[in-house]
Amino acid sequence: MRFVLPVLTAIVPVVIAPGILFYFDVTPKLVIVLIGVAVALVLWRGELPSGRMNRSFLLLLAACAASLVLSTALSTHPALSLNGGSWRRLGLVSQIAILLFAMLAAIDCSSGRDRVNVYLNATMLGAVPVALYAVLQYFGWDPWLPKQSYHAGDFSWSIIRPPSTMGHASYLATYLVFVVFCCAHLAMQRVWRTASIATAALCCVAIVLSGTRAALLALVVGAVFAAVRMGVRVRPLQAIGLAAAFVLMSGAFYFSPAGQAIRNRVTWTSMEPFGGARPLLWRDSLRMSAHHLALGYGPESFLTDFPRYQSADLERAFPEFQHESPHNIFLDALLSSGIIGMVILGGLCVWGFAAARDRPLLGAALAAGITAQLFTSFVLPTVFFFFLILALLAQPDERRRVRSLRLAAVACALALTFFAVRFTVADQALASASAALDRGDLASADRAHRRYEEWTLPGAGSDLYYSRRLAEFANKSTDFRKKALALQEGFTAAAGAARNSEQPANAWYNMAAFLALTNSATDVEHSLRNAIAVAPNWYKPHWVLAQLLEREQRLDEACREAETAAKLNPNEPRLNAAVEKLRAAQRQ
Repeated sequence: MRFVLPVLTAIVPVVIAPGILFYFDVTPKLVIVLIGVAVALVLWRGELPSGRMNRSFLLLLAACAASLVLSTALSTHPALSLNGGSWRRLGLVSQIAILLFAMLAAIDCSSGRDRVNVYLNATMLGAVPVALYAVLQYFGWDPWLPKQSYHAGDFSWSIIRPPSTMGHASYLATYLVFVVFCCAHLAMQRVWRTASIATAALCCVAIVLSGTRAALLALVVGAVFAAVRMGVRVRPLQAIGLAAAFVLMSGAFYFSPAGQAIRNRVTWTSMEPFGGARPLLWRDSLRMSAHHLALGYGPESFLTDFPRYQSADLERAFPEFQHESPHNIFLDALLSSGIIGMVILGGLCVWGFAAARDRPLLGAALAAGITAQLFTSFVLPTVFFFFLILALLAQPDERRRVRSLRLAAVACALALTFFAVRFTVADQALASASAALDRGDLASADRAHRRYEEWTLPGAGSDLYYSRRLAEFANKSTDFRKKALALQEGFTAAAGAARNSEQPANAWYNMAAFLALTNSATDVEHSLRNAIAVAPNWYKPHWVLAQLLEREQRLDEACREAETAAKLNPNEPRLNAAVEKLRAAQRQ
């Protein structure tokens, strides 16, 4: 166990599998965590620390697990909450694995402070390739990921937000914030001092290049926290000299040709000084929480349930954007596990600051990580390192062996291995189906997708994605037989998505598109009205329904739907033109 857990710390942020797995930046990390924790549980001797601080941490972990189990059992979508959604796979299974990791790491660190440095060294080693890859992505070198996936805007106003191995620049920057202060702790202890300073500097560069405002704020908060707790006295002349050197170096890069993307990012940021969608998103999330305040909606249910509560104000401001999370870890806990889950998360933070009294730089890592995640939600790497920092704050302690825990640990290990195998095989099958469609091999795609359906766990399915891929295949194919088969299979997948997709509004909207091919206006209208029922303030189904009603000469209803769509997306000129056209038709 003492070997497996540090290795897991180094590997989790690095591993990706493009071309092998469909969710290549999520599933590999999840599978590594599940397998690693399963092995560590088998090797664990059932020892527990006996000190009060350590026992209180383990009790908080147990309370967090109990809250998650209860909110999953009473979830609005139990299968989704158990196995996790597609975009981050952070359901009950994943979160229990991370809590078990935190428990085992804390038990290991309680054997002596020297164990903490082992984890910090592993953290530093894992961060180097991640940060270096981000820097190389910014400067145009990327052999694995398509550059258009993290480039935005036209040529003159293009921004580059390198995700490295994390899937998104914000998650990358949040992870690197933890690493910076872990490296600072090593440097202060003169452990691999040169390597620690160099790694921290590389991580800071990668954070700046990611263009993540929350992470930059987090670095400042962490530095101030560390300075206050360590009683650092700032010498004015030295501070002015360092600030001047920093400004000169930063300015030279900012105004150089290489800094064009950063300048564009600053311009984009100036257009949304208050965090873009976040204020409205937080307001709507709080309103949503009032309906399930005690235990929440269940883990991973936000994407499914939030469209019912999304306000017209938020839709008008960001009509083409789908909000997959509340972008705040405390709101995420509130909506997932209710007020109980949010209080437990706050209790873990308070415990961490109390335990960090004699280790201010680890306390700074915690403060900085919390600050960054006030503007993003947990994903697997960031929640993993959040709990790792807490575990590293465990106090040196005597340990006692509880033999009955060995059997429970082996049972948990078997369960985690089962989930790891199912996630891996299903994800690989979906990747094979996608690759077969890219080659134009419809038969192989069908076989691979059937294998995916055999192995995937209930909850988040691929029917919505697969139906759209088949519709795209049919549009491009010149073979009439393949076109017909693709549409038939696509229709089946679209119907499946309408029944169980984690994105019900999108699924019903997609179903309407397939039904339009049958010329059944009644069925199309039914699907569009279902989409409106689950996402009343999404403008698209209102707009398409208005066009359908116009063709059927139901002008009063068509005008009402078009007016609703125009109010929800006032910057779309076609909608305003359609409203005027319908009003003119009514007058005639």
